[in-house]
Amino acid sequence: MCTVVQEASRSAYLILSRGLLAVLLFFLRPTLSVLLPAPHAENVMRSTVPRVSRRALVQSGTVGWVALTRKAYAAQENTPYIYPPLHDGYFRLFLCRHGETEYNRLGKAQGRRMDTELNSTGELQAAALGAHLGGRMCGIYTSYLKRAIRTGDLVALSTPGAQRHSPSAYLDEIDFGDLDGAPDAKNNIAKTFEQWGAGQWGAKVGGNEVGMEGESGEDVRQRVRNSLLMFAEAARQEHHCSQVAVSHSAFIRVFISEACNIPLALALSLDLRNGGVSVVDVPSDLSRPASLRAVNDVSFLGAPLVHRRQPALICILQGAAAKAAIFYSECQQPIL
Repeated sequence: MCTVVQEASRSAYLILSRGLLAVLLFFLRPTLSVLLPAPHAENVMRSTVPRVSRRALVQSGTVGWVALTRKAYAAQENTPYIYPPLHDGYFRLFLCRHGETEYNRLGKAQGRRMDTELNSTGELQAAALGAHLGGRMCGIYTSYLKRAIRTGDLVALSTPGAQRHSPSAYLDEIDFGDLDGAPDAKNNIAKTFEQWGAGQWGAKVGGNEVGMEGESGEDVRQRVRNSLLMFAEAARQEHHCSQVAVSHSAFIRVFISEACNIPLALALSLDLRNGGVSVVDVPSDLSRPASLRAVNDVSFLGAPLVHRRQPALICILQGAAAKAAIFYSECQQPIL
C-alpha cells in the first residue's frame, strides 16, 4: 500500500512540476523572445523591445534579467491590444475603470462613500480612454460617483452619437462602511473578500462601529445581476451595439466573477488600473455565462499615464492571472 501511495505521489509531483515549468516558460515568452528572437519579421517583441547582447546580460547577472523581464512586459503592455471578434447573439461590454484620483495616487481605499474627483492624471487618462473607444459604442453608463461621471463625460466627447444614460447605482463602488479611507482599510477589506470567496456571501465589509457596516457580498452580486439586465435591455433596443460602463475596481472584479462564472479569488487577483478597459462579451438572452475577452487593456495610455511601476515577478503573476481568467471563461463557452 505504501509503495502505491509513494508511486502516486511521485507521479503527481512530476506532473505538477512539469506543468509549472510549462506555465513559467509560457509567461516568460517576452523575455525569451529578446534572447532568442524568432526569425520572422512580424515577431511583436522584436519590434517593441530593444535588442540586448547576451554578454551584457550575463555580466549584469540577476539584476539584468529582472530589468529585461520588466522591460519586455512593459513593451507587451504598450503593444496595441486587438480584441477578438464578436460572435452572433452577443453584445460587447467595455468595462472601464475611472481615471485616477488623489486617493488612488496615495494608495488609499475609496468606496461608495468617498466621492472623490479626478486629478490631472485622471483627466488625461479619461481623455485617452475616450480616444481609444471612440466610435465603438452606442451607449455609455457610469456609476453615481463623481470620478466615474467625469470619466464618462470625457469618453462621450469622442462619440457624440452615443447615448449618455443616466448614472446607475448598480455600478457604484462597493460600500466599505467605516473602512472608507481608513489607514488599514485594504487589509480588512481583503479579509471580507476572502470570506466571500469561501462562499460566505452574507459577510459585510467594515462594521467596526455599530451602524457603519458596508455591503454584503450578496448585495454586490445582486447589483451585478441588475446591471446585466440593464445592459441587455439597452443592447436589444440598440441592435446589439456595444456598451461602455465606467465603474470601479472592486465592483468590476466581482462583476467579472459573477457574469463570467469565474472564481472570485481569481477575479480579485486581476490588476485593474485607472483608465484601463476590460472586455466582456455578454449573450443577449443572458442564458449562459458571459465571455471575458480582455483584461486591463492600458496599451493606449502610454507609460506616463500608467502609474505604479511593478517588480518583474509581480508583472508576471498579474499577467498569469489575467490569462488564466480569460482561459477559464473561454472553457465554459459553447463551440461557435
